Amino acid sequence: MDYMISKKDIIYLTHTEVPTSLEGQGVGSALVSKVFQFIADSGMKMAPLCPFVAAYIKRHPEAGKAILAEGYFID
Repeated sequence: MDYMISKKDIIYLTHTEVPTSLEGQGVGSALVSKVFQFIADSGMKMAPLCPFVAAYIKRHPEAGKAILAEGYFID
C-alpha cells in the first residue's frame, strides 16, 4: 500500500499492489481491511485515491465510510 500522511492526519491511499501470484486470493482485500483498522485505531481519516480502495469501499461500505476524510465520498 502506497500512502502519504498530511499535516492534518489524513492518509492519502494512493496505490495497492500484491504479487501477481497472489492476485485473486483476497490478499489485497485483507491488506485494505488491516489498513482501515489502523486508520480507525489511530484516529486519522483517509482519502481513497487508489481505485482498488474505492472499489473495496463500494463492496464494504461499513468498513470505510466512517473514516473518510471530509469532502471524500464513494458512490
